[in-house]
Amino acid sequence: MPSYQTAPKEDIKVSTKEKLAKIYACEDKAGSTKPIVTKGNAAVFATADILSVGSRNADAAKVMDAAMEVLCDPEASTMAKKAAMKDMETVQEYLRHSGNALIAAAKHSAPMAGFKKAHEDEERLKLRDAKATIKASTKKRKNQQKKLPEVLLLDDYVKQKKGEETPFAQAQVVSPDDKRLTRSSTSKQPTATSTFDKAQLPQPQNGTSYTKPEVISVINNALQSQGTAPFQAHVIKAIISAKYVPIGQRNIERLMKRHRDGKVILDTPWTGGTPSAVPDDIVAKTAESIRNGNNEGKDVQDAAKKMIYQVRAGRQEKAGLVPNLKAPSHSTVDKYVVKLVKQGASIVDNAISKTENRSTNEQSERGPISNVGIVGATQFEVMDDEDRELNRQLENASFQTRALYELVRRARGGAPIWAIRPQLLFSTDDTTAYIFDGKAGKGGKWVFASDTAIRNRGTQSIYRQEKVNMMNGIRVKVTFTFSGAGMTAPLFITVSGLSEEEMPNDEFLHVQVPGLAVGGEGVTVGNKTMGHIFFMRKGKGADEERVRYYQDEILLPWIEEVRKGIDKNYVTGMKVPTKLKAVSYMDGALDQVASIADNPEKFAKAWITVCKQNAGRTAVEQPADLAPVFKLFKKYIADTSSLDQHVTKLFRDKLDKAFKTDEDLAGLKLKHNHHNALIDFLAICASAATKACTLKNVIKGWTESGLLDEDDQGCRFPVLAKILATCKKAEGIKTSLVDKVSDEFAALLNEVDNYGRISEEWFDKHEYPRDQNKNGDDVLRTDSNTQEHMQRSKVMTHKYQVKSRLAVIEAKLAKQRSKLVSENESHQQLVDTNNIAVGKLCTLAKLPVSEGNLVHCTLHHFGHKSLKSDELYAFIRAHDGMVKLKKDVASKKGQLEDAKNGVNCRILHAFNVRSKRNRIEGQTPHNLDEFDEQTRPRKRQRPNIRTVTLLDESKDMVASNLLDNGEWFNYLVHLFDMSTMMENVVVTEEQKKDADVLTAMLRIRLKNLINNPNRVGSEAKRNHWIWDWAEKNLPVCAAYMVLAGHVKPNFESLNEEDSLLSSDSNKFIPINRFPNRHGVYLFHDKKLQQPIRSGKKTSFGDKVEGFAVRIDQHKKGCSAANATSNFYKLYPSRSPSAQSSSRSNRSKQGVFEDLQHVIAVSYDPKGDAAQKVYLDCRSGGVMILNSQDMQRVISSMPTKPYTDIEKFQLLLSYLFELAYDLAIAPGVNVSESPGFESFGMLCGA
Repeated sequence: MPSYQTAPKEDIKVSTKEKLAKIYACEDKAGSTKPIVTKGNAAVFATADILSVGSRNADAAKVMDAAMEVLCDPEASTMAKKAAMKDMETVQEYLRHSGNALIAAAKHSAPMAGFKKAHEDEERLKLRDAKATIKASTKKRKNQQKKLPEVLLLDDYVKQKKGEETPFAQAQVVSPDDKRLTRSSTSKQPTATSTFDKAQLPQPQNGTSYTKPEVISVINNALQSQGTAPFQAHVIKAIISAKYVPIGQRNIERLMKRHRDGKVILDTPWTGGTPSAVPDDIVAKTAESIRNGNNEGKDVQDAAKKMIYQVRAGRQEKAGLVPNLKAPSHSTVDKYVVKLVKQGASIVDNAISKTENRSTNEQSERGPISNVGIVGATQFEVMDDEDRELNRQLENASFQTRALYELVRRARGGAPIWAIRPQLLFSTDDTTAYIFDGKAGKGGKWVFASDTAIRNRGTQSIYRQEKVNMMNGIRVKVTFTFSGAGMTAPLFITVSGLSEEEMPNDEFLHVQVPGLAVGGEGVTVGNKTMGHIFFMRKGKGADEERVRYYQDEILLPWIEEVRKGIDKNYVTGMKVPTKLKAVSYMDGALDQVASIADNPEKFAKAWITVCKQNAGRTAVEQPADLAPVFKLFKKYIADTSSLDQHVTKLFRDKLDKAFKTDEDLAGLKLKHNHHNALIDFLAICASAATKACTLKNVIKGWTESGLLDEDDQGCRFPVLAKILATCKKAEGIKTSLVDKVSDEFAALLNEVDNYGRISEEWFDKHEYPRDQNKNGDDVLRTDSNTQEHMQRSKVMTHKYQVKSRLAVIEAKLAKQRSKLVSENESHQQLVDTNNIAVGKLCTLAKLPVSEGNLVHCTLHHFGHKSLKSDELYAFIRAHDGMVKLKKDVASKKGQLEDAKNGVNCRILHAFNVRSKRNRIEGQTPHNLDEFDEQTRPRKRQRPNIRTVTLLDESKDMVASNLLDNGEWFNYLVHLFDMSTMMENVVVTEEQKKDADVLTAMLRIRLKNLINNPNRVGSEAKRNHWIWDWAEKNLPVCAAYMVLAGHVKPNFESLNEEDSLLSSDSNKFIPINRFPNRHGVYLFHDKKLQQPIRSGKKTSFGDKVEGFAVRIDQHKKGCSAANATSNFYKLYPSRSPSAQSSSRSNRSKQGVFEDLQHVIAVSYDPKGDAAQKVYLDCRSGGVMILNSQDMQRVISSMPTKPYTDIEKFQLLLSYLFELAYDLAIAPGVNVSESPGFESFGMLCGA
């Protein structure tokens, strides 16, 4: 097994040549290079060693038992005893090596640094105490054989593992009454006489012994006493005689010398060598306080440092020093972290980060009391009569459940009280999820790395190979609303922060998706509940608009549906009865607060009371946060891919196709990776929500917050004790404070009734404890309506809060208007001052007062003493358009001589701009009438938000609908000259039904064709837009094929391997009847009695060629010496002039002469009808074309000289060629081409 050494560092003395040899791996290739051991390797080897030693220890115990049995057996032979002794020597040697191995292994298996040092300190103290115990016992029993201290330590370990009391399990702490304090170097000698009697010594501060600073103080005071001062030795001997110190005279003299040399003497223990940074009793007390809740969530290093600082500062202060806050070494801190853990302080490595503000809020006592007041005022309503059902629930409820109800009823004067139904309690919150295409990799913590990679990792990173696109995801916001009865509102997913390039046509876009719901696609069949996706650009106020839209279009309609489910007689618009009142909770997010503040009337009108919960306490009092839904939902979407299950894969395919083909989403241009991430997420979203949003999970949030009880009768009543228990202080809320809340509940409720919340002023007046931070300092909360999101729980729709909010808005607008008025007045003052300056200048020049005469004014006029500096400044501001700020103008007027010499001053500046027009006259900066109009209270206008419904079956064009359309039907007959195929073209209901069935069958076959690598070879071609378009247009082909009689009767019973086309070739038109037309032709095998290939013929330009030319080309191909296609190979010509080598091929399917050439679809490319094929079927055309389809066709084939009409004719021919190809039996179909070659589809493999 490799040793535990880390990767060797480069020796700085190694030559450059040697370094290069190492870099380029020039070591011995035979394997002499020692393997590099990383930390991960070391941990693996350490664990293996620990397990190995554990197994061998059991073996050693068995060997020792057997050896002891032999040695104690008087009848055992000498040879047996020698063998037993040899076995014991083997065990002895093993124990030496295994002990060292375990110590080395502990270094690499420890969860943190510091274990070894802490262990060494502990072992040293245990050994010292063991020796002291042995020494004390040998004094009492002189004839007793002296024990080794190691025996005591072994016995101590065994007792500890058995759970018995152990003398050395914890290092002992030297206390003031320790017997060692009575020992001294002079205790064996007779007490020396001195002129300083021990009676003159002051009593020790602790009553038993002096500390080091005390000894120095006592000696110095004695030496400085008035009269005949004693010698230092006399005072020291008196201290020793009084047994106030456990050391001798020499040690005290050394202490005094250190003091006189200026050394700092701290209050450290007298014995035990270098004092520990923290005494063991302090470590034990600190560990106990951690178990009681202090330092919870604090970094272990910081907590240990704080403990060391406090002990050090205490010692220094006792010595009369200013505490030195020098940081302790890392090894010391690590050692005391380990000691705290060994004393019982628990550590975890999966804590969630929390700000100090949130921690303070969660430990607040006022927070839950405020929430009690809000809940009592909103979740209970006064009724005219008692409700028997409610009273029955109360009778069976526990005391804790009834407590708040009884308090409310007493505060309401004993009137009947109605508790809001849990179905009508709602909690709304958002959760942000990072989504990507695929699922999170579940790879382990470790990866393999080469020796070269390990050596170079100082400058080159080692990368993990990921199998998913986690780096290419996006963040989405999912809005959930839960009811107290466990119901979940429709899902609302927001994709925000889009750029104008990604969404050029809309600022907001609402997309509805049927089945995107709890219990939707992937869970059940036929659930068409709408889910919602909200796309929005980044911009100011966008998030507030999102919340408003959610409230108006999702939340409020859903609440109305819940009410209708409770009371069948309820109709939207009628006055809401008391028993259908609703309460909606939200957190303190700015966007949510702003959405309510703008229009509280919409909730008040629907009799929905909206309550804001304390933003810093949502994790402990908001039902949506306390429910495990968010955590489970995000875990599921991270661990699941839409490709895992067949049903979610089908849903993904449908969504992907809808996003790509829906004309209403043509303007949405997400990045490719973001599109895939979103589609994958949407496909599994219903499954994730179904697993997370169970009744149990949703209701748990309500019961944990205390807003509903957990009684067997069903959740109905808020629980006072549980609401107050959301205070996360270690000791909780005191019983005396709970009693105070109960006694003053009427006043508390009255405050909420009047003002919609409990103010900090009310709490102070009634002497409730203020919030405190971790240092115990009072924290004053923001209590102004200008920062509503920072306030505690409150009723957002309360009349006083609405009025107060309006007052804040009015005050803000008044301040803005006052500023505008002031700026207008300043502007007018500037105008007036400029007019004064113009008047003076014109008067000095003896000219009429006019701006036009300023050009005649000279520099002397501007420098006249009658013109003041501020007048010149106003003149400059009026005439110089470059001046924006006061600093752009010289600060002094200046002198005339300075201006003549070109010195920058106001005289020269004003003179230089005299010919420029006055730009401030009649130009008021602000139009107050416009401001008043813009800020006039009015109903907020919501931006135009477009709604698109995906997977809307009503929008899908089906064959029967096309046949119902008389205009389309007539155009189809005219375009393909169907009157030449049959006498009376009449559509029957049976034909409509057959056309729809044929469409479904062709679509199945199309999917098989796309997935066939021999037909469509690459993933890029399988994802080409042409296939989605073709699938969409198969109803056009199916309608034609049924009308033309080209399909077999009762084709519905055929399987995927059968031919759908009629075996009667007379159903088709012979080629020679319309040899020059365009369209689709078939090769009909007369022996097989079924078609074996479809083809299309189009040609453009001056010379138009038709079917006949194309058939001749095929005949030449079948007659050629080397077949260039599968068709030519399987159907060679047997004509005498043919040179085909396939004539003798046994695998051939037939010969060209056995084929009958017939027309399936034909049209005249120059005819009037063919000039309209570019139109959509709803606009007079034959094909299904949206604007995106049209643009794609027009922009295709840029190098071809085709007109737009010709491109659409080509597309039409390809479409029908595909349809007939799909209808041919796959087993006899000789075509290997996918079709649509001109649009990028070349032969598959």
